[in-house]
Amino acid sequence: MIDGAEAFYTAKQDLVFDNTRQPVQFLYAKGAGYKTGLHTVELYEGGVMIGKTTFTLK
Repeated sequence: MIDGAEAFYTAKQDLVFDNTRQPVQFLYAKGAGYKTGLHTVELYEGGVMIGKTTFTLK
């Protein structure tokens, strides 16, 4: 649930945040080719968005 509404996601990974600037890596391999174009990554904690970025696949 995000902002009171059901949200769908592609993948989920839990991690322990300890404020030490630890590197976090998320590898995602799906069964088909990746679509080219703009993609968005959103990070949530407790149903609240805490980060968002975009990247482009060519």
